[in-house]
Amino acid sequence: MSFEQKAVILNGLARGGTNIIWNILQSHPNVVSPVYEVNQIIGTRSFLTPLKPLLVSNPIPSLAPLINRFVHRRFTSYKLKNLAIEDNRYKTENTPYSPDEVHNATLCIKGVCSANNWDIDYSDLLYQSFPQVFFIGLVRNGYAICEGWKRRGVSPKKAGKLYARYVDQLVNDQARYPDYKIIKFEDALQAPFAVAETLFGFIQETPTAIPKLRIKVKKTVNLKQKHRTHYGELNRKYWFSQETIGEIIKPDINHLQVNGLSEQEKAIFKKEAQEALKYFSYE
Repeated sequence: MSFEQKAVILNGLARGGTNIIWNILQSHPNVVSPVYEVNQIIGTRSFLTPLKPLLVSNPIPSLAPLINRFVHRRFTSYKLKNLAIEDNRYKTENTPYSPDEVHNATLCIKGVCSANNWDIDYSDLLYQSFPQVFFIGLVRNGYAICEGWKRRGVSPKKAGKLYARYVDQLVNDQARYPDYKIIKFEDALQAPFAVAETLFGFIQETPTAIPKLRIKVKKTVNLKQKHRTHYGELNRKYWFSQETIGEIIKPDINHLQVNGLSEQEKAIFKKEAQEALKYFSYE
């Protein structure tokens, strides 16, 4: 497996739409994932958790080359897992990958930030571990994220603080790294194929236009504020054309989620996240 392989790093907040964007990127025949998120491979949900200060801060510069090679090999070694996963082993709807194609494909890594882990902290480590890195930073209406977190026990105040912290770090990283693109989740809801074409162009993959996108089924909020699947089987992936993509991606999901917050909850969240919301015109 070549140390010269490039990587795409997708950073986003939990409940912020990373599932859809990650799967849009993996719909390209030359893009695969390491299956798991950063926190599961080297972060807070892995056995390497105690080493975060060493991995993130690089306190011993002489160890950097060794650490970078270890991180590169650890992530790329997960690529072959795609061949054993029914929904991942196809590069197009009916054409499976060969082992060599998976070996040589661009690696797309997902970092998620939540109350329990902060994968964006590993951005510099990943940047140093691959010779060519394209960063994609995902933002979403903060009120919709707050509603998703509220259902999981996170208070609006804490959600606001985390949202503000994430946006601040995202904007700083965009100024720091040469190939960094920030996208809005709402754009993907409205025009997923157009966003896919833009992203494939940004990460320098051809073709930039593909006939179908492969999306993973997740639960979403409905009009009655119930959290349900609306298509197929939970956690399975299906291919969608431009004519059928509306069966899985619902442009009104933000509106439904924001309506799940009380005015008081919105005000509490806004107090903590107002500048971040304004920066991306969500307020």
